[in-house]
Amino acid sequence: MSSTFGAGSMTERKRKASSASMPRGTRPAMACAVITAVLLGLAGCGGGGGGGEQGAGKVDVTIGLVPVATVSPIYLGIEKGFFAQEGLNVTPRISSGGAEVVPSVISGDADVGFSNSVSLLLAGAKGLPIRILNSASGEAPDGAKPEEIQAKLFTAKDSSIRSAKDLKGKTVAVNTLDNIAEITARRALEKQGADLDRIKFMEVDFPEMLTSLEAGQVDAAFLVEPFESQATERGHHAVASPYYDTMPGLATTNYFVSEEYAKKNPEVVDRIARAINRSQRYAAEHPDEARAMLPKYTEIPKELIPDISFGAFPTGGVDMESLQVLADLMGRYGVIEERPNIQDLVQD
Repeated sequence: MSSTFGAGSMTERKRKASSASMPRGTRPAMACAVITAVLLGLAGCGGGGGGGEQGAGKVDVTIGLVPVATVSPIYLGIEKGFFAQEGLNVTPRISSGGAEVVPSVISGDADVGFSNSVSLLLAGAKGLPIRILNSASGEAPDGAKPEEIQAKLFTAKDSSIRSAKDLKGKTVAVNTLDNIAEITARRALEKQGADLDRIKFMEVDFPEMLTSLEAGQVDAAFLVEPFESQATERGHHAVASPYYDTMPGLATTNYFVSEEYAKKNPEVVDRIARAINRSQRYAAEHPDEARAMLPKYTEIPKELIPDISFGAFPTGGVDMESLQVLADLMGRYGVIEERPNIQDLVQD
């Protein structure tokens, strides 16, 4: 597959995934939370797109999104007519968080969803009926400038912590425990020689992280845009780049559908995938136009929008290598006991 970054593109990657069991301790609280969220969503089944192919005319498609910068290509694609040209009438539906999106798609209340890769791998490990359609966003490619990297681990400007090893006995804030932020932060810190057994991870919502860091409630914070730009402007120090340090170009989020929707609407799913890929390619080649979409669905302060870093927008389907890397790390750090067969989770 390929990822477009700025006006260029990353090397095409065609990857093969495999299934394996890793007998490490799992964390049942997280697994239960995922299943509970899905069951709650199923309890309120809506009338989404599970009713089969909708013919040759315009097809109504609801896409479940979260208010983050990296979904801007969807809004740009709607504005540019890329979805309409595929015969799709798309309605974006913003949820407060990714935990709402998976049950919404499985229940049929939304036809397509956006979620981080680890959440989808967790769902797959529990046998939930999802199919990954396209990688949605990724970290900057190898050789990227620091300002192009989209996620960083910050320490306060007046802190003595300047490296991963300095975090021994300290507390690191991530938005969700046992998910992509913690897993990639662990990998980045481990690569720098940190003693993970001596680091405590604490769950803090993204909007509160910078305040918690500056108040000394945590020693380091995993920040993404727009908070990353704010931290940089205030002089705080980046000691790691979790996504980039895990793997340059790591695909961190994906668009997905339910197994039922994919089986009943194969031709529509192909059209959705084409429109998403076209939208992402255009957004990567016209980042200022992508940034112009942000006020439509986020509350990012206007003065920060010009400095927002998107990382990369994959344009070649599903990044299998990234999924495999993350699945391996989930096993390594005890988030899952048995890894899912990644090939089975990906839409053909």
